[in-house]
Amino acid sequence: MGYRELCQYYLMEKIYHSRDRGEGDVEKDKSSDEVSREAQGEAGVKGQAREENNKVKQLQGKWRRSSGLSSTLHSEVQQQEAASRMK
Repeated sequence: MGYRELCQYYLMEKIYHSRDRGEGDVEKDKSSDEVSREAQGEAGVKGQAREENNKVKQLQGKWRRSSGLSSTLHSEVQQQEAASRMK
């Protein structure tokens, strides 16, 4: 069973089940081209979100590296500040 047949089967099942529920207007049958365009659109949105998330992570990594404070150095600075406050 190819992609086109699978899409047609899915749409026919959707129409059949909506008739069983007693709905008056049955959703029009979509062509397989419309279904594939919708699927590509959804995949495109997910891809864009993933790209944006990766960009944010990269920028956060650059910011951490450019700040010049490693995690151990940062903790040492915090300890020194705490010690100076106690004096």
